[in-house]
Amino acid sequence: MRTAVAAQYWVVAGGAATVLKLAHDEAARAHSPGTVLTAAMIRHLLDRKGGAELDFGRGEDAYKSLWAGRRRRHIGVVLVSPRWPAGLLALGRLVANMTEQA
Repeated sequence: MRTAVAAQYWVVAGGAATVLKLAHDEAARAHSPGTVLTAAMIRHLLDRKGGAELDFGRGEDAYKSLWAGRRRRHIGVVLVSPRWPAGLLALGRLVANMTEQA
C-alpha cells in the first residue's frame, strides 16, 4: 500500500496561483517531499496553466524565501462588532492568527 508523504492545495484564478495549504510527513523529511512536490506544482502551474504569478500566502515561513525572489505585503482592514457573537468569534480568530504569526 502506498502512503502520501506530501500534499498541497492550490487555487488558480486570474493568472495567479495561490497555495492554500502545504503539508508533509515529518518521518519523510530527510527526502524533502514537500520541496519536491512544490517544484513539481510550480512546473505544472507555469507550463500548463500559464500562471503569471505565484502567491505563497500570508506568513513569514522560511521556505517561502527559497521560492520567491521578492516579498509583497498585503495590508487590510477587518471590521467587526464585539457586540455580536459572530463579531466576537471573528475578533478571536484575528487575534489568534496574529499571535500565531508573531
